[in-house]
Amino acid sequence: MQGGLPTDIVIPIMGPTGSGKSTFINNLVGEDVVSVSQSMESCTTDITHIVVDTPNNPFFNGRRLIVVDTPGFDDTKGDDLEILRRIALWLASSYDAGMKLGGVIYLHDITQPRMVRSTRNNFSVFNKLCGKDAFASIVLGTTRWSDISLIEAQNHLEALSQTVWKDMIKRGSIVQQVDNTKASAWLTIYLILGRLHEQQGTTIGGSLEKFTVLKIQQEIVNLQKTVCSTEAGRALRSGLQELLVEQKRLRDAGEEDLDDINGRIGKTLRQLDDLCQLSPSCRKFLKIFGIVIYL
Repeated sequence: MQGGLPTDIVIPIMGPTGSGKSTFINNLVGEDVVSVSQSMESCTTDITHIVVDTPNNPFFNGRRLIVVDTPGFDDTKGDDLEILRRIALWLASSYDAGMKLGGVIYLHDITQPRMVRSTRNNFSVFNKLCGKDAFASIVLGTTRWSDISLIEAQNHLEALSQTVWKDMIKRGSIVQQVDNTKASAWLTIYLILGRLHEQQGTTIGGSLEKFTVLKIQQEIVNLQKTVCSTEAGRALRSGLQELLVEQKRLRDAGEEDLDDINGRIGKTLRQLDDLCQLSPSCRKFLKIFGIVIYL
């Protein structure tokens, strides 16, 4: 990020397509600074950062706030591995430049009764990208409460809290209802800053010395790993295994129309080849199991 300062506090906004990331940022800033889609088609295809000046805000003690709008890993306009590469490199370069990560906000559409495959995949990659040591610096924000009944929303939240979010909550992640208002967006930001002060035993307005470091930042900058060899990269690659299992199930059931599943497998393999440079042995392994995809 050009113009980034070591005193900046960075907070990425992450989550699946349609979870309300761009809306959250617009509410926070108080004007439309990023595009918002009215459907499940994503408007965010690149990493976009917005500088929020906070001159008289005691939570920031003179520091600037940088919020980062990110595409979801189920993005309708991009390849998951390419999206991971962009997010990883942005986070790594900001970390290498000395910019401070306050925490991460992950948004989830509470109207969804369960996590579909794409949402589960998105959350799995997010989980690995952050790493368990950063869970206490994450706010799990639930959006669109006004779109369903309160009972339904509470039931969906309870299911999430007892299953896929259970470990993160146990390790300190905060669950927060995020409404479509500026006050709610800022409250969510303050939860991140409040947790930072809590972890360091300081009061609001006091000096902050230690900040959050995500797993993928450590892997790329400190350990010099490629994006594909990171925990998040491996989580994306595991999605290929799910597709192969589904393909086998369809074959065993006598399904003749396998064009869709074969196309998805081919797309995944091409993404892997572009980002990870599949080895000859890996290609041979895939062909042994009937995956003859010409890349």
